[in-house]
Amino acid sequence: MIHFSKEHQLFRETVKHFIAREITPYIEQWDDQRGFPRELYKKMGNEGYLGLTYPETYGGSELDFWYTVILMEEVGKIRAGGIPMSLTVQTDIATPPIFLHGSHELKERFLRPAITGDAIGA
Repeated sequence: MIHFSKEHQLFRETVKHFIAREITPYIEQWDDQRGFPRELYKKMGNEGYLGLTYPETYGGSELDFWYTVILMEEVGKIRAGGIPMSLTVQTDIATPPIFLHGSHELKERFLRPAITGDAIGA
């Protein structure tokens, strides 16, 4: 059984509040528009959600993987499949290869803006 720390639980609460404030009220509107605003990435980047485990050198938070698990658990509860999928592509598909295999220059050019929400990886 996994036992999350007090810090993990506080993080979960901040994610829940972010989703309740920035996503849930707009789901129907975004559904009608067949998309959601790119600004959501920037808002998530401002909260640090797009670079939880990445080094501070590139704008990340250097947190343990359980923070990502918590984020994905809460994002997965959003009642609009495209939003969780798109955010997961950003955090877990588009950016890991850049971090693992990219040069410092490529990380500065692509990883940092993806972590801050200034660029969308896919």
